[in-house]
Amino acid sequence: MKKRFIDLGVSMSLLALLCAGASACVGETEGEEYDEQTGQAESELSYVAEIVGARAVFDSYGERMLVTDTRSDGHSAVSEVRRWNHFCWASGYGTSQQCNYDLPEGQLIEFRACVADRGNPFLSCSPWVTANTAD
Repeated sequence: MKKRFIDLGVSMSLLALLCAGASACVGETEGEEYDEQTGQAESELSYVAEIVGARAVFDSYGERMLVTDTRSDGHSAVSEVRRWNHFCWASGYGTSQQCNYDLPEGQLIEFRACVADRGNPFLSCSPWVTANTAD
């Protein structure tokens, strides 16, 4: 099933409506259609993992991750890239952090968005999203 996610910079209550009661959403970058099960965009360039409080967008070209803290809850947002144990942190509601990775081309990676406090286990995480680094 395809869904359209449009980031309007609005409240978390609207995001909750867009996610239709799901505890986590996966998708792709702003305004493009994506497969809600895999998180893959039709353009196959960017992938998104999202949970209330954290959003992670992986750009296949350039191997960049943008993580955003999307909730004023006193916790941080973090993205985790499974195979290489890369973490990217954003601390403070509305803040974002971009991390640039030097990953092999044409590789599958798995990543997720989590809500956490530094030095402590993750409080909650989105499902893992599989992405492909561009050739």
